[in-house]
Amino acid sequence: MDGSIAPTSGEGKEGMEISYDGQWGAAPLIVTLAQRGEVLYAVNRSGNRPSHEGASEWLDRSIERVRAAAFRTVRLRGDTDFSLTAHFDRWTEAGVEFDFGIDANPSFVKRADGLPEGSWKELVRPRKGQGRRRRQRRAKVKPEILQARGFKKLTLEREEIAEMDYRPSKAEGTYRLLVLHKTILVAKGQKRLLPQRRYHFYVTNIPAAQLGTAAVVRENNRRCNQENSDMCGIVGWISSSECQRVDPDVLLRMRDTLVHRGPDGKGLWIAPGGRVGLLASGASLSLTCRRRRTSQ
Repeated sequence: MDGSIAPTSGEGKEGMEISYDGQWGAAPLIVTLAQRGEVLYAVNRSGNRPSHEGASEWLDRSIERVRAAAFRTVRLRGDTDFSLTAHFDRWTEAGVEFDFGIDANPSFVKRADGLPEGSWKELVRPRKGQGRRRRQRRAKVKPEILQARGFKKLTLEREEIAEMDYRPSKAEGTYRLLVLHKTILVAKGQKRLLPQRRYHFYVTNIPAAQLGTAAVVRENNRRCNQENSDMCGIVGWISSSECQRVDPDVLLRMRDTLVHRGPDGKGLWIAPGGRVGLLASGASLSLTCRRRRTSQ
């Protein structure tokens, strides 16, 4: 589950609002299947709505839908906006697994700072493309430019993970709280500044024997790709006059307003007699109107 921003230039479009970063548009809530990216629900909301608004209702609907389709295990994933602690006990009792990011509030950071040194283990991430033949890459020129112009450069040096128990104030149960500690080297021009320390937290009800500490972090990091969710676009023409026939060229121009960002399938159908025409385009879409632009 994730929220998204769908900006538009249509000033008269009803239901639009200004988002947290100043964009005018909508803020749809999207629930997808993890493996296939299939959209279960897309809930349109005005642009000023917080990501988590109404999330529990649509998560519950999604749970019912996938269980009705004979899914044996249901696991919820989302970022910090969706760690809805008031529902943790209910989901756990219903046999629903979850793996959410959770905000790095001061009490978490204080607990993490107080962990013994032996509690931490290095997190080793698999390299991208590991096991595949890698082509030779060109030398990177960006680091030299950053240094020459005195810009700040951040370099991840090390990641460590640890685990604590966590009982939310809105829940009766105790859950696993995973801590990811990042050490980041900071350079500005040719100067080395003090390194930064950053904490990221994750909460889950999945037993450690089933999903280890490092696996929880990796699982959550794979949670979302909503901006590339596959959707289908259909345009059509129905003529109310026997004298007017569907113009295939007009249908094609209508289809071209569906600007896609991925592989798609297309099809054109005109009914016998030529009074009804449909054209489908299955893709990851940005819908472009003649007077305004918006994304779906």
